[in-house]
Amino acid sequence: MNDLSHNAAIDRLAEELLMVPQQPIPVRHFIKYGMATRVILIPEGTVVVGHRHRQGQHNFLMKGTIRVTTDDGVVDLHAPEVVLSPPGTQRAAISLTEVVWATTVVTDLTDPDEIFENVLYHPDPVQTLSFEEPTP
Repeated sequence: MNDLSHNAAIDRLAEELLMVPQQPIPVRHFIKYGMATRVILIPEGTVVVGHRHRQGQHNFLMKGTIRVTTDDGVVDLHAPEVVLSPPGTQRAAISLTEVVWATTVVTDLTDPDEIFENVLYHPDPVQTLSFEEPTP
């Protein structure tokens, strides 16, 4: 799948997911030494659409198993794992177990909201949400 169709597919998924109940995702921020790390706890069975970032970043799967879109297609990742993302990357995923996922970016900013606004291409509310997968 090329980048354009990959991004269009993720955008379409995000639009569809807005039609189902939202799953709150706890977030913690660690900001120091010219880096900002955002750690999220994703409940099992939750579909997540990530943000499209302006800069490259390191992602750390610290706990659990997640099925995620990558440059190589959809893969199952098992903690511990590191995923490097070039600028412009956006991912969609479903947590197969409870997951702890961390994203680290380089920045001199210290306010989480300011970092959020400067690091993301479009801090669109569609991309800030996650969703429970409906049970059959």
